[in-house]
Amino acid sequence: QVYVDAHTKKLVRLLPLYSHAQVSASGENLSGQTYAFQAEQTGDKFYMLDKRLPIGHETIVYIREGSSPWPYVSSSDANVGWDPSAVSALQNFEMLVNYYKSNHNYDAVDKYGKTVQIGINLPELNAWSTNGESHFVFGKTVFDGVEIDFARSLDVMAHEITHEVINTNGGLEYQNQSGALNESISDSFGSLVDSSNWDIGEDLDPNSRLLERDMANPNLPSTPPRKLAHCASSPTLTVNQPAH
Repeated sequence: QVYVDAHTKKLVRLLPLYSHAQVSASGENLSGQTYAFQAEQTGDKFYMLDKRLPIGHETIVYIREGSSPWPYVSSSDANVGWDPSAVSALQNFEMLVNYYKSNHNYDAVDKYGKTVQIGINLPELNAWSTNGESHFVFGKTVFDGVEIDFARSLDVMAHEITHEVINTNGGLEYQNQSGALNESISDSFGSLVDSSNWDIGEDLDPNSRLLERDMANPNLPSTPPRKLAHCASSPTLTVNQPAH
């Protein structure tokens, strides 16, 4: 809607005639399966901002490439053109929210309620959570000729989500023995959620070269420096993290 001054013929005010609205959307995940979710429509653009979860808040999926500000994952069609990594990340997160509610009567992630941010496509061989925030980032890069996408791994996401569940419920200081307990509990929930085996991150690489942990036998080789026998007592957890 355009307002023009009748005397000066100058534009006085410009008001958009569209509004933000939650709409039904769907997309293919990294396995080629279709997943239904809610998206935010603004004009003719759709953004991966789902207000179904957490309860009373929303989950935002954004692209963690380049420098900030990082853009929300978007599409020009509610049911076509979504980044499969984003679809997998949101689907995995919903499965974890449902797991915590169904099995522990807990509304993940923050017990007081908080908007969740999920970053995808970080050009690193890593995934992490931000201490004290419901903010999680999942890397995607090429390792030895194979694309590794942390957004596909349910148990890796369960591990990261559980860090923040711990933090909002009293916390275990992330150093020394309390840090080791923090990691151990996060690993345990990763195994509980993905109950097909005792491995953490086994689906990152078809050859399992990037197995994060084997919970049935922690001394089996995995991505260094996480082999149990090689862990050092570094209180700052910067190198050879004892918590891992």
